[in-house]
Amino acid sequence: MLSLILGHRPRFFIGEADDIVDICYASSPCPCRVWIPFNESTLEFFKKRVPMDASSVQNWTDPKSTLTLLRLFPRSRVDQDVATEFDLVGASFYFLSLFEEIVVTERDEFDRFPCGSGLLGSREEWDRPVVAEYAFYLKHRLEMTGRNIPLEDRVGGKPFAVVLTHDVDYLRKWRTGIAYRELVRLFLMNDSDQGFGRRLSRLNDFLKTANPSHDPYRVSLRKLLEIEKRYGVTATYFLKTGKSNKRDLYYRPSDAFLAKWRAQALEAGMELGFHPSFETYRDKELWEREQRIFLQEYGLTPEATRQHYLRYAHPATLHILEQTGVKYDSTLGLAAREGYRNGMVHPFLLFDLDADRVSHVWEVPLHVMDGTLVSYRKYDPDASLQRIRHFIGQASRWHGILTLLFHNVCADEWDYPGWMEIVEKSIQTALERGAFVGSIRDVLQAWLPESYHDPGAFLIEEIG
Repeated sequence: MLSLILGHRPRFFIGEADDIVDICYASSPCPCRVWIPFNESTLEFFKKRVPMDASSVQNWTDPKSTLTLLRLFPRSRVDQDVATEFDLVGASFYFLSLFEEIVVTERDEFDRFPCGSGLLGSREEWDRPVVAEYAFYLKHRLEMTGRNIPLEDRVGGKPFAVVLTHDVDYLRKWRTGIAYRELVRLFLMNDSDQGFGRRLSRLNDFLKTANPSHDPYRVSLRKLLEIEKRYGVTATYFLKTGKSNKRDLYYRPSDAFLAKWRAQALEAGMELGFHPSFETYRDKELWEREQRIFLQEYGLTPEATRQHYLRYAHPATLHILEQTGVKYDSTLGLAAREGYRNGMVHPFLLFDLDADRVSHVWEVPLHVMDGTLVSYRKYDPDASLQRIRHFIGQASRWHGILTLLFHNVCADEWDYPGWMEIVEKSIQTALERGAFVGSIRDVLQAWLPESYHDPGAFLIEEIG
């Protein structure tokens, strides 16, 4: 994956290669441009299946590039011609394999990997794309040997990309639970501690949503599509087909509004992804039942998925994705914190550590979600937009792929004030900085080398 970040598909050799290789990962020096030391102790660490001791991990700054890297698996002896004083490949694998999600047993109330757990969480470095740092260190070392690695046109002729995604969790705001909240809790009991005039104004606006055409969740779908068409970009809309928990709000796939909107979205080149219900992340039978409904109702075999509530159990969820033919997933984000769940600002192939094999399922990690900024972080619109722009800048710096999630609630000016404007300004910022902006499907196709476009292609092309 380090090579792929730099725009090259790797070929692996055991023994001698026909020509000098770029990178040699071995216990002793070999004919190559850059030698990365292999450590037997690294293998022993992964075999033990114990969490990394965060206190043992320090930063290491390369004096030649001034890049600062997380120093995992250090060598006891540092050779003169070694690239790093630690096992950089093993360190990358630590994050890419989701090792922490297997050995760290702590989970939040929704059985999700908590943002404060793991190496990056304990260091409070959620904004740090550590694997990109490793890759760019290799880029620097290779360029010192005369190897040119341009990345200005890395994603379909653009230097970086922003993936737009939308989870369609509801089709209507007007429902019993919300009516109780608006009428009883907010208007009569004044839970929000607002003056009577403001409460009355809010209640009147809510009562207008009894007319489906005025419902902000439907208005959001129309406006999101309108904005994306205007800027000439695409997005992935994740649609639900089932309910398995009280946290699922079921809507009929055959709903007349949804059918009309879907036709418009497909005509505009949008991608329709699958949003399985709350309990499916560990239940293959339930997952397949909802997938069949997706095919029957929407006439599409979904290639992209994202689990509801970002619930993901590794490798159980991966096995479901593999067995049901999913090409790419975009679940791996932190609900309570924006940032890099496993240090990745690029897509990567999910790895089954138990079976010791790479899967064919691409993970397009989620980095920033509207609900995170509003509900968990309590940011106002200005601060939210500032954080999104920060991550757009990060993606630009590392020639990465930033994934944004805006639910179809952005037109709700009471609960999500200013968020439709945030969506538009985020797209504007990305385009002004030269990004490729599009759906998961379109961005991956632009980012992956041509040989990866064959669904049966392996990461490891040749071992010989």
